[in-house]
Amino acid sequence: MAKSSDAPVVVLGGGLAGYSAAIEAAERGARVLVIDKAAEPGGSTLRSGGSFAFAGTDLQAAHGIEDSDDLLRRDLLRGGGEQSDPQLVDLYVRRQLAAYHWLKRCGVDFDGVSLSGNQSVPRSHGVDIGRSHALIRAAATAHHSVTELLATTTEALTQENGRIVGVVTRDSDGTATERPARAVVLATGGFARSRRAISTFAPQLSNARRMGGEHNTGDGMYLAMSVGADLADVGTIKATFGVTADVPGMPPNPTLLNALYRGGIVVNSRAERFVDESISYKLIGGVCLQQPGGLGVQIFDEQVMEQTIPGKLVNNYRGALEQGYLLQADSIRELAVAAGLDPDALAATVDGYNDAVRSTGDTDFGRTHLSSGYGELPTINRAPYYAYPTTAGLTSTYGGLRVDVEMRVAHVLGGTVPGLYAAGEIVGGFHGNAYMSGSSLGKSVIFGRAAGRGAADTPM
Repeated sequence: MAKSSDAPVVVLGGGLAGYSAAIEAAERGARVLVIDKAAEPGGSTLRSGGSFAFAGTDLQAAHGIEDSDDLLRRDLLRGGGEQSDPQLVDLYVRRQLAAYHWLKRCGVDFDGVSLSGNQSVPRSHGVDIGRSHALIRAAATAHHSVTELLATTTEALTQENGRIVGVVTRDSDGTATERPARAVVLATGGFARSRRAISTFAPQLSNARRMGGEHNTGDGMYLAMSVGADLADVGTIKATFGVTADVPGMPPNPTLLNALYRGGIVVNSRAERFVDESISYKLIGGVCLQQPGGLGVQIFDEQVMEQTIPGKLVNNYRGALEQGYLLQADSIRELAVAAGLDPDALAATVDGYNDAVRSTGDTDFGRTHLSSGYGELPTINRAPYYAYPTTAGLTSTYGGLRVDVEMRVAHVLGGTVPGLYAAGEIVGGFHGNAYMSGSSLGKSVIFGRAAGRGAADTPM
């Protein structure tokens, strides 16, 4: 299957990274074929909390928030335990503000800025993620040179003389087709839904709730491995704290909800705190899975409830209450009974926490701020009170293919795999051993556009 001059850039995956790559490749004059194995594309993008980590925006300035490239870089590196690839971090930092304005030009509306995990200042720019994905998809397919092929799996990458020259697909009716490609961009997401991949790369998370895109089974990563691709960060995969625990009578919450960065605390089934709630919810997730039953109950009060952001899933506390995800009571002891916790133990925990906040700070676990040194801690003392029975889930895997700053996939023996690019959740090396909230969707746009550029410019 010789690669011809009119062969398209093939993008595997129809999430935010895939369509960002498609737009960029099309704008550089390439024909583009987007292939997704789902009938309705979106994957983990549509299951995300809907926030982007940007620094120095006009929206931050309007809220009096001072942020900078240097502070963003510091938080990304520190949040990743200094294990992130600094070149990928620098790429993100250099292009993040341009990505913010690019999204706005595509029609994406940012509804506010909030503080979240591993952020030293509020920089989570919230969106309606379903609408935003639809806008980016529409911007891609508006190009006459972009074609979609849905409900189609990709079974192989084809090579000639070590260079990727096409893919082999199988349609929903079982027909296999060889398709030429100028270059291939892998944007197929992670492997949170694959028992095989989790048992291989992260067996310690086998009991975490499997979430993320329904079709995120690691097939893109395995395709790349079949042609010699190298991996990065797969050994640092972590579960995410904030998903509904399996509690009788309570409906499962399809997304995350965390009151920790607004002033809540988390206790285990013994009504005892077990972690510094200001750290990344990725790190909290790992500690939570070590608690009895993997349970962590978030405890907060009306002060947090008043910080509800309607439509913003991870901060829509009022909406969560209305949908039955939260328990409510007029006192801490009554809340404990509703949550199946010991009333005396929970009252002692909350009283001890409040005493520490009023005096010198939370010395038991070293929590002194809401998140990463930012925000004063409030006491938990304004009724009504709320409980959210929580566990950790695999919403995404944030480890996978090693790439360079042009998003070329690295070969395990050195160099790169010619004609093969990657973007989005499938990319490893950027997050290191943890995660700064909002950087995944940000990475999808920034790295997706870079991959699209590289693929379109691939020499014939």
